[in-house]
Amino acid sequence: MLTVTSISQASTSGTCTLVQGLTGQDKPGEEPQECLPRELENTFKTIQAHLLSRHRESSLALELDHESQLIHCEQITQFLAKTEVKYCFDEDTLYIRAMTSATHDSLATFAVPCLTQLKILMPEETKHLRAGVSPAYLNGKINDSGTKPQTSIKFPDQSFTFLDPETYCLYYTVIFKAGFSETYDGLIRDMKQWFLHSSGQVQLVILADFNADKKTLMKQQKSDSFGDRASKLLPDFGNALRKICGRDIQRVLPEVIGSLPPICASDVTPLSCQGSFPNFDVSRKLYLDLEEFRYCLLSGIRQHAIRLAFDFVRNNSWDDDAEDYQE
Repeated sequence: MLTVTSISQASTSGTCTLVQGLTGQDKPGEEPQECLPRELENTFKTIQAHLLSRHRESSLALELDHESQLIHCEQITQFLAKTEVKYCFDEDTLYIRAMTSATHDSLATFAVPCLTQLKILMPEETKHLRAGVSPAYLNGKINDSGTKPQTSIKFPDQSFTFLDPETYCLYYTVIFKAGFSETYDGLIRDMKQWFLHSSGQVQLVILADFNADKKTLMKQQKSDSFGDRASKLLPDFGNALRKICGRDIQRVLPEVIGSLPPICASDVTPLSCQGSFPNFDVSRKLYLDLEEFRYCLLSGIRQHAIRLAFDFVRNNSWDDDAEDYQE
């Protein structure tokens, strides 16, 4: 279920341009001109292709030339208001961050207690350690095939960071990655990008690979027969009739398979910071409890199923149909 791997470092870089701004003189506060149809179409296609790619945990930063009028068009404003998208005027960059699923959240739920269990560290070391999902800036990409976009701004599903007590520089040392909506090869490519292009910060990547035939499942869910069957089942969901009809259904729940290598003190504390602590012992180790992760995952699976069912029944906000609604 989990994999821990390590590798050495390297560096390259790359950028991605979305559209050219209509003019260079227009300011954010000015009345926007009418958007060009081609630019509108290209912008919608780019955003929709990313958000619908099923790589729900990924993020994408698209650079815009100048202070583009395109971003102020009413059609774009309304569309972006319904998505996890933000436009940064200072950087002329459109940030697209997909929503994480509950199964990804279960990995974060597991990682935070692991942080509190790092009793292998001394109190003066622990106070510089943090857990979080803030973005990191990577300096290159992996040159191989893959469907998931690679970006210079990357969000971990969870991470351990270490604050240098002398320079106050924040180091990403341990990265947690969940692969519910991508292939195992995609996870490996993600891992390589963290190792090779984090300027040597990342010491350990923990991968959680959820094995499921997602392509087949998605294809089935788009069929007319699936929709008809679901529409008949939903009215009876949770009542006595449903319990009788479903009593023979067997659920296959996650099982703990194998064991993991330990997290070492040197994994969470950067080499450049170890000299700040007298008699730093690199042999200290913490063994992760996979049974605890299984407990978190079961809750995550339940929440994920509830959200999918709700999206299937009602995929629009109730307020979308109210013509006279004002916030």
